[in-house]
Amino acid sequence: MIEVDNLLPPVFLNEIKSILHGDKFPWFYYESVGSNDEDVDIPKHPQSIRIPGFVHILVYTGDNGPIVNSECWETVKPISYFISDRCNMDFKNIVRCKVNMTTPIPRRDFDKDNFSIPHIDHRGINNTTAIFYVDDSDGDTVIFNEVYDGSIPESVTVKDRVKPKSNKLIVFDGNMYHAGSLPLDYKSRITINFNFEV
Repeated sequence: MIEVDNLLPPVFLNEIKSILHGDKFPWFYYESVGSNDEDVDIPKHPQSIRIPGFVHILVYTGDNGPIVNSECWETVKPISYFISDRCNMDFKNIVRCKVNMTTPIPRRDFDKDNFSIPHIDHRGINNTTAIFYVDDSDGDTVIFNEVYDGSIPESVTVKDRVKPKSNKLIVFDGNMYHAGSLPLDYKSRITINFNFEV
């Protein structure tokens, strides 16, 4: 895993924050972030739990190439150039880029050790996942030891936990299982997630 602090110049970071925190940015509710509606094809962990959140898909790859899904994509797209430069990474294509937001919810069965359903973002594509933290927050990103190799592990074990810090980036193999967490002490946890075909 690669970790990069201070990825963006402050003026660009502030522009991104003003858009994502603005009242004109559309968010779409997902009942379970990071997973589908079925309890199939997901590894188990005793601390994983379905958590709701808000998603905004900026761009994704369709059958005939990239499909821009948001007018905000042109503003966010340059982050990919900073990622490529700071991580010395060449990529063929952006498979998907989306913005995720989770907020505290009153659940007695959720604490700082819990996290969403362990998942990978894309199967069958040699890809790299990059998660950019927009704001300081809590709600760790959890990286697991298990890697998707064509079969789904029955369970997963925690390898690392990363605390959200504004302007921080983490990059890891897209086949590594990972999960997000809810913030408990902050009003939101906002990330921009890139999946690069490499």
